[in-house]
Amino acid sequence: MDLRSRILITAYKLFPFSLKGDVQLKDINPGCAVSCVINFFGAIHLLEGILYSLAGQNLSKERFEVILVEDRGGTVEGKDISEKFKPMLNIRYFALPENHGIMGFSRNYGLSRTRGKYVLFLDDDTVILQNDFLSLLIKEFETTDSDAIVPHGSASYCLLKGR
Repeated sequence: MDLRSRILITAYKLFPFSLKGDVQLKDINPGCAVSCVINFFGAIHLLEGILYSLAGQNLSKERFEVILVEDRGGTVEGKDISEKFKPMLNIRYFALPENHGIMGFSRNYGLSRTRGKYVLFLDDDTVILQNDFLSLLIKEFETTDSDAIVPHGSASYCLLKGR
């Protein structure tokens, strides 16, 4: 057992807490490898950039999904942008019912709606320059024993237990 695992086990014995998270995960879609979760409010011009980046990936749209989570009850523009990209992306739009303003809450909300094996959290102002980014992400997870991978740049993604 590595040092990190021993420290975590010792800390849990000293300060036990419920290991049940607040996210209820849905069934995995076996054809969907990656779920891209993007949280935003307004700034549609920025959001459009990341959506074009994802639409330009060399991975077929059936292999990944885009989950848009808009804060503060959503906007007409937010819903419209998801409709605009439906022909190009496997995209779903969700509006949070109120102003949460907390990134963790909205990411967990998006996470609870994912169906992919891997989850990629993106920001609305992220632009992915490589058109093989998602393909390389899948390959990296499948050829390593990684729980999480942090690429060069501002994007990050992780592997959840069993996903």
